[in-house]
Amino acid sequence: RGSTRHYAPESIQSKEKGSYTSKSDAFMFANVLHEMGVGSFYHKRMFLPFTYSIFVAGRDIFRSYSTLQVRDLVVTGERPYFEVVYSDDIETLIRECWHQDPKQRPSFYDICYTLEQLIEKITKEKSEK
Repeated sequence: RGSTRHYAPESIQSKEKGSYTSKSDAFMFANVLHEMGVGSFYHKRMFLPFTYSIFVAGRDIFRSYSTLQVRDLVVTGERPYFEVVYSDDIETLIRECWHQDPKQRPSFYDICYTLEQLIEKITKEKSEK
């Protein structure tokens, strides 16, 4: 199920193997979305191939901490910092997906709807220029 650095708090705390839900997947999706933003940032600043820059950025989630420390931080409510300036819509989506309470995280239906609305908004803004 991926790197434990991406796990949702409830997945880290669970003693049961395979205790993942769509809400824990939403948490992990937010980490990937955040990494893509950070990777894009490095890509533009360092002229790295985009896919490489995403993997470099993937190490940057709590980069100065060990995996065990990251697990403890996530369980206590800490989240990666925003070193990249996102649109308000994307930052809000990431923060909602990172909610400590899985019941408060958006469903993937809601995530997709939000992303579709954002694409429409960007497309409209570009066509008006």
